[in-house]
Amino acid sequence: MRIFNFPSLNIILGLSLIYFSSSIECASFNFAKQLSPFALITPASLNEEAILGQIENIKTTTPQQLLILQELLLLDPFTQQISLNQIAALPYTHLFQMAELNTRKFLRRLYDPLRKIAVVDPKDRCGYINTPRIGAWGDIGYNQANINTNDCFEKFHWKGYDFSLGIQTSMNPCWTLGFAGSYEHDKVNYQLGAKGNNETYLAGMYSLLRPADYYFLGDLVVGYGRYTIKRSIDIDKNHLKHEGHPQLYQGIAYFEAGHDMPIYGCINTYLFQPFLGLETGYFRYHNVHETTKDSLFNVNIAGRSHVSFSGRLGIHFSTELFSKISITADAAWQHRCTSYDNHIREHFVDFGDSFSITGIHLSRDSFDGAFNLSLHLEKNLRLYVEIAGQVWNKASTYNTFAGLQIGW
Repeated sequence: MRIFNFPSLNIILGLSLIYFSSSIECASFNFAKQLSPFALITPASLNEEAILGQIENIKTTTPQQLLILQELLLLDPFTQQISLNQIAALPYTHLFQMAELNTRKFLRRLYDPLRKIAVVDPKDRCGYINTPRIGAWGDIGYNQANINTNDCFEKFHWKGYDFSLGIQTSMNPCWTLGFAGSYEHDKVNYQLGAKGNNETYLAGMYSLLRPADYYFLGDLVVGYGRYTIKRSIDIDKNHLKHEGHPQLYQGIAYFEAGHDMPIYGCINTYLFQPFLGLETGYFRYHNVHETTKDSLFNVNIAGRSHVSFSGRLGIHFSTELFSKISITADAAWQHRCTSYDNHIREHFVDFGDSFSITGIHLSRDSFDGAFNLSLHLEKNLRLYVEIAGQVWNKASTYNTFAGLQIGW
C-alpha cells in the first residue's frame, strides 16, 4: 500500500489519499478526530453543527466523494452554510406543518354549506324553514402559503389548487349531518433550491345542531398525503440530486359552540355569533429512504407521529342584501397549546449515527379570517365565493374558492 498526499491541500486541509496500487476503487481517506479539517469550521446553527459532527466521522469514501468534501472545505463561509443546510434535508421537517394547514383549510370548507342554517335569524329556531332535507355542494379553489423566518435558509412557500364535494341531509329541523371529500395538489419551493409535489386526500363528516339561538358544530376528518421531495446539494460545480417520497396519515377533530347576538336594523338584521372552537389532530409518517446513486449524503428519515391541540376564539357575522345576496365574515384568534414539533431524526445511509434536525418554529398564536359572498340563484340553488387565510408572525396562508350548493 502506498500513500500519496496532495501537496497543495495537505497543509490547509490535512487530508491524505490512501489507495492500493492494485485498484483505485479501494481509494479511501481517514479523518483523525484531532486533525479533522471540518473541526475548524464554525457552525452558525445547531443544524450545521449536527452535520459537521457527522462528516467528521466519515471513514471511507470513493475518490469522487473525497473531491466533493475537499471542495466543501474550500468554499467561502456563507456558501459553506448554504451547502451544510442543503445536506441537512430541511424540507422533511415541514411535513406536519403542511399537513395540518391543508386539513384546516378543509375544515373551513365544511362550514360553508352550513352557513345558511348556522346563521339563521333566531325567530326561525330549529332550522331554516326553507332548507331542503337533502343537499349537495362542490367547490374549487386556489391556495398559497408563505412561511418565513429569521433564518434565510428555512423559508419556503407553496401554491396549489383543490376541490371538494359533499352531501348533507337534515335529519330533523334542528340537526344536519354531512359527508365530504377533498383533493389538493401543491407545488412547494424551498429557499435552498429544493422542490416538492404534494397530493392530499381528505374525507370528512360534519354535523350542526341548532336547537335555539345557539349552535354546536362538530367535524371529523381523516386523510392521506403523498409527497415527493427533490432536493439539490450544491458544492462548487457539483450538484447532487436527492429524492424522497414521504407518506403521511392524519386525523383531526374540531368542535365549536356559538351563540346568537342579533342587531335589528330598519331594513336588515345583522347577526353576530361569538364562538369557541377546540381542535385536536394526530399525524404520522413512515420511514423515508433516499436511494440516489453514488451520493454520500442520502438520508434515512425515521418515522414518527405528532399530536396537536389548539383553541379558537372568534366571531361570525352575517347579513342579507335584497333577499338574494348573503354576506358573511369570520374572524378568530387561534392559540396552539402544543408545540409544532418540527424536528426529525435522520441518519446518513453510508456513515455516522442518527441525529436531530429542526425546522421552522411558527408562533403559537395566529389570526384567521374569511369573507364569503353568496348569491341565491333559485330557492334551492346557491353560488358562493370566499377568500380566507391565516396569519402568524412572518408566515401566512391564503386561499380563494368558488362553490355551488343545490338542494332538493
